[in-house]
Amino acid sequence: MDLRQTPVTTGEEFLLRFFKNIGYRLTPTDSFWSSLLVPGRNREKGPTTQERETALQVIFELLKDEKERGWPSGVPVICLDDIHRLGTRDNELKTRVTDDPNFLKFIDWCIHISDRKLAHVVFVTSYSFSQLDLDSYAGWRHRRTVLTLDFGSPDTVRTFLKTLFNREEFQHNQMAPEAIEHVVRNIGGKVEDLDIVIAGLLRGDYYVNLLRSLLTDSICYAEDHLEAILEDKSKAPDDATKFRLLEKYLRFWNLMEVISKEGRVNKRRAGVEIWKNEHLGELQSLLAANLVCYVNENFPDSWTGPKTDSISNLLNSSMESVALTAGSPKLRVAFSFIIKDEKMIAQKKWVDEQLRVKSLKDQEKSCLDQKKLASEEHQIIFNRLEKITSTGEDKYISTMGNEQFLQQKADLLQLESDTRNATKLWNTKLLEVQHDIARK
Repeated sequence: MDLRQTPVTTGEEFLLRFFKNIGYRLTPTDSFWSSLLVPGRNREKGPTTQERETALQVIFELLKDEKERGWPSGVPVICLDDIHRLGTRDNELKTRVTDDPNFLKFIDWCIHISDRKLAHVVFVTSYSFSQLDLDSYAGWRHRRTVLTLDFGSPDTVRTFLKTLFNREEFQHNQMAPEAIEHVVRNIGGKVEDLDIVIAGLLRGDYYVNLLRSLLTDSICYAEDHLEAILEDKSKAPDDATKFRLLEKYLRFWNLMEVISKEGRVNKRRAGVEIWKNEHLGELQSLLAANLVCYVNENFPDSWTGPKTDSISNLLNSSMESVALTAGSPKLRVAFSFIIKDEKMIAQKKWVDEQLRVKSLKDQEKSCLDQKKLASEEHQIIFNRLEKITSTGEDKYISTMGNEQFLQQKADLLQLESDTRNATKLWNTKLLEVQHDIARK
């Protein structure tokens, strides 16, 4: 069941589609089941609780019978592809699909048939949907196994395409080896994108046009993300918010640069170097937008490779294995185009300049504060010296002695000189900063 091809919004719609896809049939009547079997018939209300229970129980019994017969047709596999698309039209409500009682019922049923070893149930979904939505249901989280899959390797895609183009339906639209390399390099191993290319080739489209369309869409998608940040900046109510958004822009730009150069970046390293441990919440929004995704870094298997001294070494290796990459191979290509594009470089430089001006203004304020403080200290010292001079030195000498008086006077003169020089220094720095601001 592919939710990309047959999108559904609610748990009720999901169950209706699931029952239809799995081939569940009853004698047609004016009931819930007839709405599945008779084309064009609409039902005002969805299935009742009893109808759902009956359907799931019947499917359960059929799976049980198949197991008892030794699975003559093979072990059943229920594969739910792009399950994160469930409820995407209701995302504005900020509700989890696992709050939907119909979807909860289905999850419980999947757990039940899995516990009874009647079928394999595979949810193909995004990492963020798995972690934030499905795992919010404790019953699911305690039973599921998560496998993080990378995109197909270049060798895998290359072999697949060569085999595919030997088939009869592609004889009219063969691809030269260099054309296959273009697909491998620019589209990579994301099955959804390969589907689009293959469908286009079957229509007779030229592969270059297909690649250009896919890459253009990806470039626009990434640029839209950057421009949306700048749009939010233009609507920000205060300077502090504006500069925070400019810094967010640069963080995403830095992430694109790292991914373009290295292909992937360790999640923990990105948290420190890019998000500075203060803006990790941005990662979730990037995952949700499919601008980045998780992959596993290649590291030696500690059990089959060199023996480790302790389990902590294995755990450390596992923690370091989680990496981030572009949301698709074509997005990684898009990132590399964007960071080299003259117009986008000019936009990024403008952001840099805005932040430099902000930094200079912060320096200006600091210089003003320091100059004011030094000036006030100088005035205090100067007043004390003036008081000694105006009241006469003999009075002070008779009170504290000549030697102590001379030492105190020398100290005051030194302090007066230091604070005067400090005031001049901060004034010079202030003028330099103001000159730099004027040049910007």
